[in-house]
Amino acid sequence: MEQQTPAKRDEGAPSPEELLLLSTAKLQFDHNELNSIKSLSREVTDWSLVTETAQRKFSATYLHRALLQGASEFVPPEVMSGLAKTSEFTKLRTLRIAAELISFHKSCIEPVDAKHAYLKGIALPLQFNGSYVERYCRDIDILVAEDQFEKVIHEAMRSGYKVLLATEPIKYVATRDDLMFLTKFRTDIGLISPKGTLIEVHRRLDKSNLVFDVDDALDSVSSVKVSNITVKTLRPSLHFAYACYHHSRHYWSHLHWLADLDLMLRSEKFDLGEINQIAETLGLTPTISASISLANVVSNPSIWSDLETEGSLTNKFLRSCLLNLHGDLNLEHEMIKGSFTRDFISEAQISAHRSRGISASSWKKSLDPSLTQYLKRPLPVAFFWIYRLERAMILLRDGVVRNLNFLRSRESDTRRHADG
Repeated sequence: MEQQTPAKRDEGAPSPEELLLLSTAKLQFDHNELNSIKSLSREVTDWSLVTETAQRKFSATYLHRALLQGASEFVPPEVMSGLAKTSEFTKLRTLRIAAELISFHKSCIEPVDAKHAYLKGIALPLQFNGSYVERYCRDIDILVAEDQFEKVIHEAMRSGYKVLLATEPIKYVATRDDLMFLTKFRTDIGLISPKGTLIEVHRRLDKSNLVFDVDDALDSVSSVKVSNITVKTLRPSLHFAYACYHHSRHYWSHLHWLADLDLMLRSEKFDLGEINQIAETLGLTPTISASISLANVVSNPSIWSDLETEGSLTNKFLRSCLLNLHGDLNLEHEMIKGSFTRDFISEAQISAHRSRGISASSWKKSLDPSLTQYLKRPLPVAFFWIYRLERAMILLRDGVVRNLNFLRSRESDTRRHADG
């Protein structure tokens, strides 16, 4: 779990601490970038804030590497020592995640021969440069074909994995109805391995708006090796598009996602032409374009001030990333409440030819039963239809209330104008 930050960011220009954190979230640096890191390190006054934030936002390994290359003489020795220890811990943790992935794959994926693609996490650096130990990982994500989704969950239960029903507080599946509700209505299910690692099994790549074609994604997978085990992940260009979509949906709230972005952009597997085709098909051209622009902006802090007067999507991504430096998951959840949909923080992320279908798909998904409904009043499988009826009645009620409030507001405005 992320820890609460001890400090709150002042409004205005980014601080040297913030600039340093964002500009070091990558693996490679050119001469000018190293000079910038050196200059920023001289200006830092709160190294405790820098190191604490880097740990919370999963970039301590990158910060340590960057300072070793360009600015260690300007950093207190105890800070460098602490970062070295954190980096070693991160690498050991990531190796444990790799071992858990292998164990899950052999016990839950191979026995049912599931069509699959591991997402983000260690799969991404394995695909784009072969090394993954510096990439902080705390869980495993995997996409599974719809018709094999339940099989994988059942195989996992037979292998000793617990199925998460709720997380606050933690509650595990205990009945057949619990499991049936999850497999029928949830797009992803969390499993806890016998050693305590979270594995999220997905049957969709998006949350509600049918952005990605899962069949196409699983029919065009690429192979990567973890130790001597071959597993599948999304083909490189689709993996890039998915990462941009996912990280944007979460307001670029973690710094290791900036490192992911830089890693993919530098790779020989980065194919801008193919990525643009995928983006056009998915309606994600604005999101992909702004994400690529974000990588360029982060590497050039001197131009950040130029973005302050822009209403661009790149600026929104950058400002969201900066704001999230000073908050935990609660802040991210608060920001998500104001999102355009569950998939996009802004309507500007979607191409015009796809945005027309977003509202219709969002409305349809809004009728799906929520986990909150089930937890509040668990019903047997035969009565799950009641949840949809409840949802429809709630939506109808909320719509009537909104319309009444709108009419009252107009009536009040009319009276004020008449009195004036």
